[in-house]
Amino acid sequence: AISGAITPTAASSKIFVSIFYIAAVSNTGSTLAAGEAKIYQDIDSGGYAALFPSAVGNLSFRNVGASGDNQLRAYQTITYLDSPSYTLTDVITYKLYGVTTTGWGTFYICPDSDSASIILMEVAA
Repeated sequence: AISGAITPTAASSKIFVSIFYIAAVSNTGSTLAAGEAKIYQDIDSGGYAALFPSAVGNLSFRNVGASGDNQLRAYQTITYLDSPSYTLTDVITYKLYGVTTTGWGTFYICPDSDSASIILMEVAA
C-alpha cells in the first residue's frame, strides 16, 4: 500500500498530499474495465476514514467492439489539500486504497510492484 505520515509542527496547518502511482484495470471476457482510488486519512491511530465523499483517480476503459480481455495501465497523480483537525503531537497518516467499480473487473494500484511516491507538506495557516 502507498502510505505516508506527517506530524504537523504548527496549529491549524493544512497538509498538501500528492501521490504518484501506476494504476491498472483488467476484465477478462468483457468490454468494460474500471476502478477508482481514494485517499484515506488516520489521525493518531484513530482509524482510517475517506477524505473524499466520492472517488478520485478514476480509471475506466471500454472497448466498444467485440468482447474480450481488456487491460489498461496508466500513470496517475492525485493531489489534495487537507484541513485536518489535530493536536500538535498527532501523527497524521495518509493511505491510498483502490476499489473496483462493481462488475467492471479488477483495479490495481502499483501492479507488478511498480514504484510510487507520496509527498506530504505542511502548509502554514
